[in-house]
Amino acid sequence: MKNKILMAMLQMVITNVIEMCIDKETQLKFIDSMLDSAKAFVSRTDNTLDDKIIVPLCDSIRKNFNIPD
Repeated sequence: MKNKILMAMLQMVITNVIEMCIDKETQLKFIDSMLDSAKAFVSRTDNTLDDKIIVPLCDSIRKNFNIPD
């Protein structure tokens, strides 16, 4: 239980620091590169199940949060 609370608090602090220090455009570029990295990684693996889950998930995140490709 303590670990979950600490992780939640750490996540909130990191989120607030990122929002205060980095402008919106830079945040979007960072998220774009993370999504591209995730998609590239799963495309290099032999497992096809992750291609069917991760790639559409990344595309959905991009669409729902208006993150340009």
